[in-house]
Amino acid sequence: KPSAFAPAQVAISMASCAGTAVASFHAAFASHAVVDSWSGSYGHQSRFDDCIVIDGIDVSEWQTNVDYNAVKRHGIDYVFIRVGTTATDIFKSVKDTQFETHYAAAKEADLMVGVYYYSTATTAEEAETEAANVISWLDGRELHLPVVLDYEDSERVNPSKVNMTANALKFMEYIEAHSDYEAMFYSYRALMDIYWAGSVFQMQNIDNK
Repeated sequence: KPSAFAPAQVAISMASCAGTAVASFHAAFASHAVVDSWSGSYGHQSRFDDCIVIDGIDVSEWQTNVDYNAVKRHGIDYVFIRVGTTATDIFKSVKDTQFETHYAAAKEADLMVGVYYYSTATTAEEAETEAANVISWLDGRELHLPVVLDYEDSERVNPSKVNMTANALKFMEYIEAHSDYEAMFYSYRALMDIYWAGSVFQMQNIDNK
């Protein structure tokens, strides 16, 4: 089961366990190296000891004219494509303008594909709307990797551990209740770490969802 991804145009590591849909994907992995883009090493929990590490990137409308065949030749196995985003000033959920282009090109290059949605939901109702839009935009197309909720602080979000946790759970639960996709959560350490004063998520309620 994938661990996490980072919203940056860099290669990252993802654990992929034998017997999962990821491992059974027909394309050969470009690299089995245990590598992390930043530190040169990769650490993991013991439950991932029988897993391999694969490398990937994420893209959005900010990246255009991506040569995915060249991406694969450089050892990248998967791509997370932004399917949509919510504005940071008002609630306006919109599809990423380059999603269709990225999806088609990544599939053509035989890369594994997942998607992410950049959320600024302030209520469970907004989170549900975002999730419903994602399902509509995907329209049943094949994904090898999860639908990721990319939930970070923004101008719209007034951090509340209870509310932001509930919003995250609503998004993921809606995805899994109304589609065959697996949902996944992403944020960053300052918002997730229970030992950081700025943490806005109750991670014990999100873990293993």
